[in-house]
Amino acid sequence: MRKKSIKSETTHNGTLNTPVEFCSTKVASGLHKHGTTNKVEYKAWAEIYNSSLKDIEILKSRGVKKSVTIIIRDPYGAYQTDNKHVVMIHSPRYAGVVWKIEDIRLKGGYITFLLNGDNDGV
Repeated sequence: MRKKSIKSETTHNGTLNTPVEFCSTKVASGLHKHGTTNKVEYKAWAEIYNSSLKDIEILKSRGVKKSVTIIIRDPYGAYQTDNKHVVMIHSPRYAGVVWKIEDIRLKGGYITFLLNGDNDGV
């Protein structure tokens, strides 16, 4: 009788196939000062997948309804991750959504971001 083995899926160069941008935001300057401006801080390739049950439970407690999880390669100092930054995912599925960073996890040369899509452009 053969043993069944479950292989965990790993992230590698072939799965990092969606461009993402990490942006800092600030209130637009000018006479009326409404709206925000985004300044690109870092660009990377990411693996995007639906949030796990653990992630969904974390977000449920915060009242979040739309979420996604991304993984990028650790930039090692080229970019300092910050919860105040927002993420733009360049994929037709996520077009027009500005994602707020809810949680950051470091693991084995990669960074996992839990993103919240329920915000109104900021």
